[in-house]
Amino acid sequence: MESMADGHGLSCGETEPVGDGNGLNYRHMEPFGTVKMFMGRTCCHEVSLVIEEFGYGELSQSAKRFDASVSLFNYLKKSFYKTASLLAAACRASAVLTGLRCEVCDVLYTYGFYLGLAFQIADDVLDFTGGEELGKPIGQDLAEGNLTAPVILCLQGSEELGLAASVDSSELARLIQRRFSGHGDLERSLQIINESGGVDRAYALAEKMANKALEALTLVAPTESEARRALAGLCRWAVRRSN
Repeated sequence: MESMADGHGLSCGETEPVGDGNGLNYRHMEPFGTVKMFMGRTCCHEVSLVIEEFGYGELSQSAKRFDASVSLFNYLKKSFYKTASLLAAACRASAVLTGLRCEVCDVLYTYGFYLGLAFQIADDVLDFTGGEELGKPIGQDLAEGNLTAPVILCLQGSEELGLAASVDSSELARLIQRRFSGHGDLERSLQIINESGGVDRAYALAEKMANKALEALTLVAPTESEARRALAGLCRWAVRRSN
């Protein structure tokens, strides 16, 4: 597997991030044992792949509930399956249908890939900031055992982002592992995440993904245009939206 750390275009069929579970070492590979994507595939193939990957993402999330050892890589892989796969495929399919070169289609896939990751990370932050205006109480995802970027970055930190684990990471892990069964466990966990800057940590990761999407965009739209401004605006909106 070749490095994809620079965010440049992918060859057909090589579209997913892998890493060592500690940092953000992005590379590309065939979809994780699912349907292989070939040059010249149809948009129907794109749709079927997205459906398969979405189902795998849901199963992957369920399998990792209350797992305090879940890696940042596994979280990002799940986020790809649940969200980024759809956005990446939509970007690529649009390019295919307009008859653009394969290289351009692949770069737009990369754009959608990172945009989707940024979107999902920011969406997960809303579990800690959104409150009742989103129709669910703060911390509901955490209470159900779905560990997302704010939690994982407090538990483990990130070498690439220059973040150490929270000083209370061991306590947080214990509370998660016992499934918040003790009185006040969930409230204490939310307090640790808040005091450790979990939301800001996650936003830093989302910004990194958005910047990678922008890097890909410059390869296909190097000059200012209305289309480029619109696509760049999506990256900014994905990270800082409030709902």
